[in-house]
Amino acid sequence: MKAPDVVEKLEAAGLNVVAESPDYFGEIIRSDYAKYGKLVRDIGFKPQ
Repeated sequence: MKAPDVVEKLEAAGLNVVAESPDYFGEIIRSDYAKYGKLVRDIGFKPQ
């Protein structure tokens, strides 16, 4: 993810490249799961 040619291609596609540790990524996933999981439960969403 940090290779200049990869970064250039991803940024050209409109993406923001953030290369962090697996632990950091795991924390983001856990945080999003807690936040959006609560939202889904609060609104009573059910998959179809």
